[in-house]
This record gives sequence, C-alpha cells and structure tokens, in this order.
Amino acid sequence: MPATHEALPVTRRRNLQAAFARWSEEDIRHHGSAGVSGRFSAAIAIHPSLLGRLLGSSKQPRDVSDTLARQIESQLGLAVGWLDATHSAVTLSKAEESFLQHCLTAYRTTDADGRRQLRKWVLALEHGAALPPLP
Repeated sequence: MPATHEALPVTRRRNLQAAFARWSEEDIRHHGSAGVSGRFSAAIAIHPSLLGRLLGSSKQPRDVSDTLARQIESQLGLAVGWLDATHSAVTLSKAEESFLQHCLTAYRTTDADGRRQLRKWVLALEHGAALPPLP
C-alpha cells in the first residue's frame, strides 16, 4: 500500500532503516560490526555520509529522493516501490526481540527512578547525544 504524499519521506526513512537493520544483521555475522555502515553504503552505491543523513542519524537529515529510492531498491534486490510502501507487519530480528525483552524486563523490575534513567539512556542513544552516567 503506497504511503500518502505527506508521509512518503517518513515511510522511506523507516523502510530504509528496516532494510539497513536486516542487511546489517546478516553482514555482521560474516564480517563483524566494524565498518558495517560503510559496507552498506557501498552495497547501495552511496557515500557513507549520505547514508547517515538518509537514516536520520545526522543533524542534517535528508529525504530519500525518487531516484535514490529506486537505486537503493535495485541494489538491494527489492521490488520497485518497496521503500514507498507502508508495510503492515514489522518483523523483528532475534537480536531485536532479545534486546526488547531485556529492556522490558529492566523496565518492569525497577522503580520509577530506574525507569526514568532507562528512558534517558534510550533517548540519548536515539538522538546521538552523550549517554547519561550510570547510577
């Protein structure tokens, strides 16, 4: 199902993030985590700094253009328009499931202060900020 015009940049970013996560998980098994972003950039034929902007991990994010979307889909063997579509089911990798389970356990077994600290850590990681000190 195609995304609405207003939501297309968000849909493309989320789908690129999902494609990167799936690709990275497989790549890390074979090559380790060092350099995974560079290898993914090479796989989709873009500069590594552009990848960071497209994924939204830069202070200057960039939307995925139509031309770039088709290039990425082609390089990854995805169907034309895959980056533009809203995918109904999000499939988590085993590593993601495990991590989320650990987070949920930590959240449920700590007090309000511990939950606040966990939230600060997650938000800092999400936004690339310095991590708060451990309690």
